[in-house]
Amino acid sequence: MLPRTRRLSTEEFQKAFINGRKFAGKYILVTHFPHGPSRVAVVVPKKIEKSSVLRHRMKRRVFGVLERFESIPQGSVILNCKTKQINEISHKDLVQGIIDDLSRILK
Repeated sequence: MLPRTRRLSTEEFQKAFINGRKFAGKYILVTHFPHGPSRVAVVVPKKIEKSSVLRHRMKRRVFGVLERFESIPQGSVILNCKTKQINEISHKDLVQGIIDDLSRILK
């Protein structure tokens, strides 16, 4: 899990979600709001996964990838999981998918 200083607060989350640019990736939707320090939020809607245990597993997997990710883009980043496949794919595929999705922000 990322330290609290690298996660979005509720106020920052709302501002980023409303005003940010959105990109659709293979496994996640990325919302980027380029103002402020680099902070991240991971969202798994109940519509995607009803079970709280599995939703939290998905969040932990994504946060685990982000812990090792050196250069999170400047500003607020919201990663919204859009498929159940995150719990089923290999770690290598998940890492590659998140890197590809975050690299679109930098373009």
